[in-house]
Amino acid sequence: MLSDYSNKFEKLISNGNPYYPFTKSKVGFSSEDIINYSPEFQPKVFLMLAAIHKSVIGIATNIEDFEYKNWFAQHFHEEWYNWILALNMKGIHHENYIPLPIHPWQMNHYVERIFSHLIENEILIPLEVTIEVSPTASLRTLISLKNLSAPYIKLPVSIHASTTSRSYPSLFVKAVPILSQFMAKILDSEPLISEKLNILREDVGIYLNTTGEEEAEHLSVTFRENVVSCCLARQEIAVVVAALFEKFPVSNNSLFIHIMQFAGYKTLKGAEQYFTKYVDLVLGSYLDLYLIHGISLEGHQQNTLAVFEHGEIKRFIAKDLGGIDISASIVKSHALLGGIRLSSYFKKNDIFVRGQLLHTVYQSHLGELVLLLADHFNCSENFFWNVIRDKTEERFKVLKDRVDSVRWRTEYDAILKAKWPARSYLQNRFVNEKQLYHFFKNPLN
Repeated sequence: MLSDYSNKFEKLISNGNPYYPFTKSKVGFSSEDIINYSPEFQPKVFLMLAAIHKSVIGIATNIEDFEYKNWFAQHFHEEWYNWILALNMKGIHHENYIPLPIHPWQMNHYVERIFSHLIENEILIPLEVTIEVSPTASLRTLISLKNLSAPYIKLPVSIHASTTSRSYPSLFVKAVPILSQFMAKILDSEPLISEKLNILREDVGIYLNTTGEEEAEHLSVTFRENVVSCCLARQEIAVVVAALFEKFPVSNNSLFIHIMQFAGYKTLKGAEQYFTKYVDLVLGSYLDLYLIHGISLEGHQQNTLAVFEHGEIKRFIAKDLGGIDISASIVKSHALLGGIRLSSYFKKNDIFVRGQLLHTVYQSHLGELVLLLADHFNCSENFFWNVIRDKTEERFKVLKDRVDSVRWRTEYDAILKAKWPARSYLQNRFVNEKQLYHFFKNPLN
């Protein structure tokens, strides 16, 4: 089943983000926890399906006339039936409660302690009902094993993974349905971009609305569209980009090289043609979104899916919209953003929005492929950077009439000529600041 293939590629990743310090660290997990819950070990995880009283939760959604219980029962039918049965056996009417998935590690280490008052008063009721799931590339985003087309479940697992806390604040739970709707409108208005890029929407979220944020971030959930049910045709397979860099022991070649050769591109000239198509699709979506709309999606390896058909690259899919950055200067004149009230995503200084594009798309995604290809063909990295430069210049020329002339020149110089900023991740962690940069020579200049 194609959904199973796509899920298997999520578990293939063993190296992690090449720019994060302590990229595979999981501070808070024991060695046993790492084996039981990390995607590298392909574990089965049994989420607890608790019952929480409707009076203490908020439902974040952009779906009109939404009824959470009906929606949940549609996607998780067997678990829904077992949930009602478990409440009936306790003599509790389910009408005043909703089903809430909780990660077992989170239940044992945070929920039972922080929310003991809710449990004692039967506001939150733990039940012996589970959803059988498996982690994707992110250990806190999980897919149902009984229904591979059901929505992904994203939960707080309050450890420090890659030195960042993986709790899930209600701010993000409330924001992602709005961002999903916003991005869907953008793509509907841009057919030339939407044929190159899809998004995985997160239209439903649950959060606590009767407690402080420091507590609420440990008990929440959002549901993300499943890649198969929304985005893939019959012969297409989605591969998380981070998996393209994983090597096979027999050939010592990466998955990207295997796919490229399977499609018939085996020489340096063939690799140039294949990479050119790849870059055209990446920049024709992510760079266009930035230049036209002032939007930088977090297009790094883990948050990007490459869609292939018989080895040929078709398009990309963006996930985890909570990492989006939006230029405040573009927002003021943008009709599609009129109803958005998400000030934390608006950046007054475009260096931050551009920095997101340059780091996640140009460096972490395309730049790492340049290193991979140059190493495989034993050639200069400039050979493949030239492809990126040519395609970047092409996008600027195509979009010149759609971008303010002053901004067009500013962005052209910043992306193609000036030094690039790189986030100082280790320093950021020490001073608790996310926007520290150093600068390095521009590979496109």
